[in-house]
Amino acid sequence: MMSVVHRFVCTALAQEFNSCNGSPVSLTRKINNHRGVIYMFDENKSNCDAGQFGWIPCKQQLPFDGVWVFVRYRDVHSPSGYGSCIASIVRGISEETRSLMKRGLVPDPLVPSWCLADGTKLCRRSSLYCFGDVFGNNLVPYEWKCHNSPRTLFGQQVYSWKPREVLSYE
Repeated sequence: MMSVVHRFVCTALAQEFNSCNGSPVSLTRKINNHRGVIYMFDENKSNCDAGQFGWIPCKQQLPFDGVWVFVRYRDVHSPSGYGSCIASIVRGISEETRSLMKRGLVPDPLVPSWCLADGTKLCRRSSLYCFGDVFGNNLVPYEWKCHNSPRTLFGQQVYSWKPREVLSYE
């Protein structure tokens, strides 16, 4: 079952989006899976001004590492083309930083790496491509890990984020 706090958060987000320039919003979408019922928030249209209602564009500022925030992202599987979730940023390195590491201009630390043939060994960070690095489809040096989900989002998919308010039970 959905907790009261989770229902409050979904309802508050939906009301906020609904009041944003008159955009139509579906309050929650109910999905049944093997764990029970999950409620997801799904916006139909995003025509809010940048910074309105506390949303911060990713091009302007990024959250601190390890902090869970609300994010809005482009979702090709959603009928509206947009989605929202709670996620945390995972920073990687850019191609420019990788080349500076290889040339010795920036420290290139040894990090543990695992290989089926060799097991665990220490490798230079510049020789490894990790989650969050600029490589392949990820165009920016960070990615997003969604909360309670194996899903991850490329850095460029998320266009704005919002700090979560801490609810007091007192």
